[in-house]
Amino acid sequence: MIFRNVYELAGCKKPMKRLWISSMEDSAIREGFENLRPGADYDGLHQAALCRAKADWLVGINATRLFSVLYRRTLNIGRVMSPTLALIVQREAEIEAFQPEPFYTVALELPGFTAVGARMKDKTAAKELQTACRGGSAVVKQAQRKEKSEKPPALYDLTTLQRDANRLLGFTAQQTLDYLQNLYEKKLCTYPRTDSRYLTSDMAEGLPVLVNLTANAMPFRKGIGICFFVIAWYNVHRQGGSKIESRFANQSKCGTDLSFYPQFDCFRATPFKRGGKFHNGNHLLGNRRTNL
Repeated sequence: MIFRNVYELAGCKKPMKRLWISSMEDSAIREGFENLRPGADYDGLHQAALCRAKADWLVGINATRLFSVLYRRTLNIGRVMSPTLALIVQREAEIEAFQPEPFYTVALELPGFTAVGARMKDKTAAKELQTACRGGSAVVKQAQRKEKSEKPPALYDLTTLQRDANRLLGFTAQQTLDYLQNLYEKKLCTYPRTDSRYLTSDMAEGLPVLVNLTANAMPFRKGIGICFFVIAWYNVHRQGGSKIESRFANQSKCGTDLSFYPQFDCFRATPFKRGGKFHNGNHLLGNRRTNL
């Protein structure tokens, strides 16, 4: 946005191209310079940034001054803060207004398992059913066993990684972002501030190598024979067309940024001690990668 403002205020009409990269690795930077993109491709991003800047002024600065003067105390108003706070207040009001409804179930303690009936609102009816079942015998008329497969989780965006880092490692959201930023500056992971959970289709070719490197770096790898099958990116066929749609590398679902992931330099350098905060953060990021 800063460059575009200078460009327009200077009345410049010369064509421009944009360097667009999400990795700080030397190879990625060289590839970015070899494939510069037309500046017009990012007009929408400039307009979006301009809208945010104007909203910060119109809503944030002006409204903060107005409400602070009206209520004689500092009240911060913002284009993001105020709607978010409104959602929290609305949800809290819904929780406070919630009225729990009691229900009753009848459970049969059988050898090896427990059979539980449906929920019943009428306590008297539940008691009658309990009395009718007491001392009787139960017959299993049908038993089914099904095999279920679970899809691997999608790649991380910033929010999902922050959530898992808090649950598994006790990191705050800001700590996770700080550690990722440090890893990014050390060329150990790609750009962290992303809401995308997909990679571009042209990156699929290099993913098997990265998946194998990441899996071999995991602590559970030692002494275990692991076979890596990297076919998931191509095995979902869109019905009615010839386009191959992927769960991980999908051009149509990529935003302005990509899902972030460990870089190849991560497996050639050791800038932090094993078990430290940076190591734990990249270990968590790599663990999601090995689930592909």
